[in-house]
Amino acid sequence: MKILLKPGDPTSFDNYLGQEAIKRRLLLRMNAMQPGDSLKALFYSPAGQGKTALARVLANELAKRGLADNYFETIAAKFDTKVELDKFLKQIPAKSFIFIDEIHGLTGLVRDALYSAIQDNIYAYNDRVDSIELP
Repeated sequence: MKILLKPGDPTSFDNYLGQEAIKRRLLLRMNAMQPGDSLKALFYSPAGQGKTALARVLANELAKRGLADNYFETIAAKFDTKVELDKFLKQIPAKSFIFIDEIHGLTGLVRDALYSAIQDNIYAYNDRVDSIELP
């Protein structure tokens, strides 16, 4: 699994400094995971606090445990519409780690769809973009 790293970037929880409480919770969750389980996380803090580094470390830790085979990294600004997000997510294979940086930049429907996927483990694809009949 190819993860974007620069020389000196942390590659494990052992060499990622700080965020001990978050690392402890992530480790507990990973240690309890069975094949086929998913882990969803939403990191938020001011810029420069290590969210991107932590996401990459988490991907590496999941790969070491055989819980992730693929890594996808993108930025939220790439998705102006839900149709664009749908297209991206449909090409993701099973056992993938998806990192969407700057998620606060997502617009209304795109953000709402992704947040419900994180919270409820349900993502509703919108194959009909012209209109949707309501009950």
